[in-house]
Amino acid sequence: MLLERLKAIEDKYNELTNLMSDPEVLADFPRYQKYSTEQAEISEIVEKYKEYKKVLA
Repeated sequence: MLLERLKAIEDKYNELTNLMSDPEVLADFPRYQKYSTEQAEISEIVEKYKEYKKVLA
């Protein structure tokens, strides 16, 4: 259950990364800023999850 939640957070992080590279989003600063803030809030969790997966590999 915890790993599923971490995977969902990682998926959200990746989705935000993709959205932030969209020209339409880049042209809409408030939306870009919202996505950037969301991504920053979960970035540390995602980095730790990636480290965890690397250790298991």
